[in-house]
Amino acid sequence: MQTASADEYYRGSLKDGPVVAQGYNWSGFYGGVNAGYTWNNWDWPSLNPYVAPPKPCGDCGPPNQNLSGAMLGGTVGYNHQIDRFVIGVEGDFNFANISDSQRDGNYLVETSKIEHFATIRARAGLLLTPALLAYATGGVAFQDLEYGESCPSDASAVTAGWCRSVANGGHGPYSLSKSQWNTGYVVGGGLEWMIAERVSLKVEGLYADFGTNDYQLGLMADGKPLPKKSIENSETMLKVGVNYHF
Repeated sequence: MQTASADEYYRGSLKDGPVVAQGYNWSGFYGGVNAGYTWNNWDWPSLNPYVAPPKPCGDCGPPNQNLSGAMLGGTVGYNHQIDRFVIGVEGDFNFANISDSQRDGNYLVETSKIEHFATIRARAGLLLTPALLAYATGGVAFQDLEYGESCPSDASAVTAGWCRSVANGGHGPYSLSKSQWNTGYVVGGGLEWMIAERVSLKVEGLYADFGTNDYQLGLMADGKPLPKKSIENSETMLKVGVNYHF
C-alpha cells in the first residue's frame, strides 16, 4: 500500500488552471469574527520616571497607564493560492472598553481609554498541509485612544500643588479629555486551519507600535492651556477567530 507524499497534494500544469491543495481551495474572499486580548505598553518619552507619594517627586513624570483587556471584532479579506503558497490582504475592526485611571501625586488624576482598534494587512503563508496554513502578516494599525486629566472640582480643599485653586496660585479645578485616532505599523503571524470546505479557525499574534502622539487637551481654570502631553504606546495582541470562505 502506497501513501501520498505532501508534494503529491499539489500537482497540475498551466493548462489545468490554478494548482490548489487537494480538497481545499484557499483562493477567494472571506469574512468572520474574532476575539482576543491586548496588552498595552505605555511610556512618557523625555520625562523622568514617576515617583509615588509620599516620596518627594521633584521633576518626575506622570504614572504610566495600564491598558490591558479583551476585544471583539470582525474580519474581511481575500486570498490567492499559488501551489503551496497563499498570499492576500486582510482588514479587521475591533471593539473594546479598556480604561485606566492613575493618581498623579496627591490630587491630579489621569485617565485613558481604548474603544476601537483596526488594521489593514498583507498576508503571506505556506500550506503545511492542505488544510493548515502558517502565515506572516504586516501593515498599518489604527487605534482610538482617549486621554484625560483632571483636578478636584472642590479646588478650595487643595492646599498645595498644581491643583490648587486659581485664587491660591494653582490651576484647578478642571476636567479635560481628548479622543483621537493614532496610526502605526503592525506585524505578526498565525496559523489558520480549514476545518470544513468553507470554514476555518485561526490563532494570531500581532504587535502594533503607534510611536509618539501629542495630546493638547484644552484650557485650565486659569484660562491657560494645559501643557501638551506626548504619549508613546504599543499593543501586543493574541486573537482567535473563525472565517467563512465564499
